[in-house]
Amino acid sequence: MSFKMMDNDIIRGGLMFLFCLFLSFVLIKVIIRLTRNKKFHSTTQENLEKIRGYKDSVSALGGIAFLIAFPISAFIFLDLKNPVSVLIICTFLAFGIIGLVDDLFKLKNKDKDNLQSNSGLSIKSRTAMQVVFSLIIAVSINAIHPFTNTVFIPFLDLAVDLGWFYFVFVFIVMFCTVSGFNFTDGIDGQAGKVAISVLTSLAVLTVIVSNIDIATMFNLQFLDLTSEVFVALLGSIGMMLAFLWFNTKPAKIFMGDSGSYSVGALIAISAIIIKQEILFALFAIILVVEFVSSLLQVLYFRSTKIIYGKGKKIFLMAPYHHHLEMKGISRNRIATIFTIVSIVSSVFVFIALRLTAVI
Repeated sequence: MSFKMMDNDIIRGGLMFLFCLFLSFVLIKVIIRLTRNKKFHSTTQENLEKIRGYKDSVSALGGIAFLIAFPISAFIFLDLKNPVSVLIICTFLAFGIIGLVDDLFKLKNKDKDNLQSNSGLSIKSRTAMQVVFSLIIAVSINAIHPFTNTVFIPFLDLAVDLGWFYFVFVFIVMFCTVSGFNFTDGIDGQAGKVAISVLTSLAVLTVIVSNIDIATMFNLQFLDLTSEVFVALLGSIGMMLAFLWFNTKPAKIFMGDSGSYSVGALIAISAIIIKQEILFALFAIILVVEFVSSLLQVLYFRSTKIIYGKGKKIFLMAPYHHHLEMKGISRNRIATIFTIVSIVSSVFVFIALRLTAVI
């Protein structure tokens, strides 16, 4: 990518950032007004009210604003003749629709007399849809990408051809990222702050791999198809800032599954396109912790139930941020800690990359 082209991308990215921020801000404000009735509020939040005595629950339909704002912004500022742009938009919408249907099912099945009876799409249904979409993404990546079925191992300067297993790998990256980000949305300001940290790190990483000289400095593979990823990431950062305006304590809205699935998918597909999935997992450590803590909780509970006849828990409540919440740590402090850890991990990764390249 030439510096002239990079300047053009920065201008487009900056404009998409501002447009997406403004449009998301307006839409979220409208959604808050339209969903003031408690029937639109998150059951997860109501369960926490019951356990901890929180006075207020809030709407969890903020992701609807994302499903409108990002595609409109993308159609204006992304190069739609570039297949990467189409892949980004379709991935965002596909996973966002899964989350939206899940949110709508939760509202439809909501039972105020028994909060635990609330249910959205079944795990099997959600997983099946994610498998299908991930397969389509893997096929699309192989059709447009110069490094088909290849995964780059950072720090070791290795390129591994996964063959057919690459399709499984893409599903794992998509599923774990989407689920991890979905688990992160539950504390005032947390999801927005962590998302901005991860998206910014991805944007920086995209700039690095898009310039052959800078990529060499960090011992990373140069790629010449990342400009649309960079512009899309800047737009999504603007969208997250607008969301954070309303999501900081006291939160007036949460993004819900429609938001966490779409943004999580955008994060994952960006890492996949620039072929830095392993590196991405290192600076998205919070998403990893949230996903792994939930997975361990479920596996441990089911295994101990089989062995002892009664399920046991590792954490007071999963994902991990709810465990800390049950321990008495304030929500604001948890969100701050998670944000700091996310930023520090990103900085550490970039420093480690440069040191490894020098050594």
